[in-house]
Amino acid sequence: MAKHSSAYFFQFISHLNNVEHTRKKMEFLYEQKLIVERDLNFVYSGLFLDVITNFENMIEDLFTDLLTGNTKHLSRKVQTKIIFPTINICRDIVYGTKSYIDWFPYDQTLKRSNIFFKNGLPFSSLEKQNKTILQEMVYIRNALAHKSRHALKMFNREVIKDKVLIPKEKSPIGYLRRIVALAPRQTQYEVYISEIANIAKILCH
Repeated sequence: MAKHSSAYFFQFISHLNNVEHTRKKMEFLYEQKLIVERDLNFVYSGLFLDVITNFENMIEDLFTDLLTGNTKHLSRKVQTKIIFPTINICRDIVYGTKSYIDWFPYDQTLKRSNIFFKNGLPFSSLEKQNKTILQEMVYIRNALAHKSRHALKMFNREVIKDKVLIPKEKSPIGYLRRIVALAPRQTQYEVYISEIANIAKILCH
């Protein structure tokens, strides 16, 4: 029996909750001076990369499971143009000759969804602001993962832009840890996590 697409959302949210538990624990240890800032920075980097990877996996699983009939989307507007008999055949067609495919930048997912789904739904349901947030997160992910001159240049050009920031907030980690609200206290990292959770809900519902 096919499972509902909402299962992917709840699984992703469960993962985000586990990640947040770890982040808060490490913030507490830092406040108690039991770890140094370098340790906390490593944690933020690892957790952010993990969230992006998990989200990308959610997109891939939702995409292929819809195409094999293993998943039924909650929205009746979501219709596949073809149903593959097995996951292996699905991947052979969707992946082509590649062993894996990229789902980011999100435009790659949109192009792929327009081929296999009527009107590209549910993947075309994101608003411009949703896609902008995702792209910012990808720029940060690339800067953290690759640390190349190009990745850092794109981070500065597309994320930092003309924002008024103190020097330590102009690095990928510093930007994620910057305080954007005081009541209640909220970091830029937390804003991104809230946004990606909302995006996951849009895709799965």
